[in-house]
Amino acid sequence: MLLELSTIEQSELDQLESIINQNVGAFYKVGSALAKIRDSRLYRDSHSTFEDYCKDKWDMGRNYTNKLIASASVIESLGTIVPIQPTNEAQARPLTKLLPEQQQQAWQQVIDTAPEGKITAHHVSMVVSGIKKESTENEIEKQVNKKRAFVNRKLTEDELRGNLELYLDKDMKTAFDNFYREIQRIRLEKWSSVTKEAALYMIELTKSLIEA
Repeated sequence: MLLELSTIEQSELDQLESIINQNVGAFYKVGSALAKIRDSRLYRDSHSTFEDYCKDKWDMGRNYTNKLIASASVIESLGTIVPIQPTNEAQARPLTKLLPEQQQQAWQQVIDTAPEGKITAHHVSMVVSGIKKESTENEIEKQVNKKRAFVNRKLTEDELRGNLELYLDKDMKTAFDNFYREIQRIRLEKWSSVTKEAALYMIELTKSLIEA
């Protein structure tokens, strides 16, 4: 069901559509205007969905519309912090894959490292890929350090009891299980092949190695 716009909303829609008409090649102004139309649902008196509005009014598919809006948000994120702004949607698009604070870092790196000072969409993509890889590696390192700190903290017997698999890797757990089964077998054999003293000595050696 279509919903009528108020006089103020209709005036705003007219202004925004005028911006789109006059700036078809200016992705920031177009993307920003589309975002406002979408967020305020100013399309609702003529179309049931924003997607239908963009298709009928501007011949824009969902994918392209979303790219324009996302790229416009990048320009807003960069603001006046950087000396040069992306000049087209293709340059801004790769930055949409990053967080706002990363976008600023990435774009400054693009400016600083652009071959012969020429910024291309390909170069932006390469810089973004590098930052994403570095971010992933940092996150992995952080998780490893977090796990290491968790494993290395002093644990109580209650924490260890029944939860050894949380604190041992696969190989260590397998070795412990094998050793534990051997002790059970020797006990059933009444310590006929191994003395208790020898078994306890092995355990003391292992304990000393761990605590060294």
